[in-house]
Amino acid sequence: MMVRMHGGLVLLLAILLTDVACAAVQLDPKTGLWFPPYATPKTYLKRDPAHSYSGDVKRAFAENPALADDVCAAVTAQKESPSSDPSVRQYATMLRMTCMSRAMGARDAHDRNRHEMETRGGLSAIFQEEEIAIASIPREQRDAESARIFGELGDAEKADTFLRRALRAIALDPAFTFPAAELLINRNILPDGPARYSPGDLGDFLEQLYRTRVSTVRSDSAQWKGALPAVLLFRGKLADARAAAMSWAGEAPPDRIWYARSMVAVIDAASGKESNFAKLIAGCGASPKWIASHEGEPPSAYCESALSNLIIYALDAQRDRAPAPLARAAFELAAMQEHDWPIRLALVRAGGGIDHAGAKSRFEEMLADENAPGGARIDAVYYLAKLALEHEPAAAAPLFDCWLRMHDIQIPALPDDAWSRLAAMPEHVTTKSSDCFAPGVSSVDSLCVIRALELRMNAAIGAKQWSTARESIEKLLALMLTADHPPTGPVRYLLYTLASRMLNDAAVAKDAAPIFGYLAAQPHDSALELLLSQQRNDSKSANAPWPAEKHAANGDANPCERVPGHRRD
Repeated sequence: MMVRMHGGLVLLLAILLTDVACAAVQLDPKTGLWFPPYATPKTYLKRDPAHSYSGDVKRAFAENPALADDVCAAVTAQKESPSSDPSVRQYATMLRMTCMSRAMGARDAHDRNRHEMETRGGLSAIFQEEEIAIASIPREQRDAESARIFGELGDAEKADTFLRRALRAIALDPAFTFPAAELLINRNILPDGPARYSPGDLGDFLEQLYRTRVSTVRSDSAQWKGALPAVLLFRGKLADARAAAMSWAGEAPPDRIWYARSMVAVIDAASGKESNFAKLIAGCGASPKWIASHEGEPPSAYCESALSNLIIYALDAQRDRAPAPLARAAFELAAMQEHDWPIRLALVRAGGGIDHAGAKSRFEEMLADENAPGGARIDAVYYLAKLALEHEPAAAAPLFDCWLRMHDIQIPALPDDAWSRLAAMPEHVTTKSSDCFAPGVSSVDSLCVIRALELRMNAAIGAKQWSTARESIEKLLALMLTADHPPTGPVRYLLYTLASRMLNDAAVAKDAAPIFGYLAAQPHDSALELLLSQQRNDSKSANAPWPAEKHAANGDANPCERVPGHRRD
């Protein structure tokens, strides 16, 4: 075989690889090795630094996968290397491991492809069922029905049907972007019967659904086209989102043109361009339908709402993957709506996922604002507490204490016999109220109060403030004991959480044993029983989880005094 050498080394190697692939692979009978065609066997066996055996094997496999299949088949058929030379056997082990890794990668790719097909097929089937279910609803009623379902998506009692209801809202009104956004910001595995769908599954499915519906000839393709830019924005695909938004803006109907322009403005701001929010809002026009349902509001409110919702959903969907300019856009828009406290709070809260220092300073400014209503100040304190929990855990406890005080939550002193009373109580579960501060809802029934004390404990653990963590549980127990039928589960689970986290810190690991021992000797549910069974080696019999330290259950007389920016009333 004649090969031109002028610039032909690559061609020569390619031909050699092709020739090897065409013939049956033969392992070297003396060593049991297969040698790449880039050097002689003698060169590889001498471990020439210029020719790495493992590197050249991987290179040959990458250049010719069919050759790799044949080599690995021969390697698998060979039980062991015929050579006793340690150097040769090392090469043989490396070659076998390379083939095993390649086989595992192929299996993983196959499993991923199968999972993707099954997932998308399952979600497609669900969506088709929902489309069939709405077929009898007159088209003029579908927008309102979609909005009604969207308004109920946060209903905790319907969590098991969240996926189907969100998909039905999309089927009813594909142009309505926010049901899709609710699915994209969700971080839970969503059930549908025995099937389970992860956030990644849903994101991929929704993007494919919108792209497919836009590219096919359908009577409702314009509706899908109008929502596609938002879906791509929520997924962080800014270049694709802008292209889709510009395409739609050129043909959007009059009643949707300002939403299209709002999409372009948000996508551009997220991409780092200077925003045109002020100009857009000043010239905003709203559809007759919107004006009729928002009597007394100026058309500019339509664009303010569109911009705000798009930014909030984009930040919530992407979280720490969101681009920094999107947080700046949220803060800018919040400053432009100084009298709309709920939307200001929501924008700053969303921006805090990327720029926590910027969000913190803005919440503190709200607390110092003489015109801030009480509800806004309460929410600002809570958001400051959540920021501290993640970024400055040592500063979180006073913030949670202030938030509880602002809700007039009175935590009594912990009775001396509190732990013995808890130990004697049967496991009791009550229905907690998600309407946390409604009339007739006690502190014991409020999920928000229980959650705030749990977060207070978690922040203290993160800061290794073990005394503050114990104090958080004591506060919750003091509250629970005021009920006629105390829900004991929350206290017991917090005790378990504290003890399990203590085990990870050598300085306090020994203090976990009495907590586990105290819990093991009292009633608890099967789930906690299973958890405790895994900690028997770290358990020590005890009548209380720790010695009485007389923590002041109410803490500071006015914990809000320690909150930066808080207005002194």
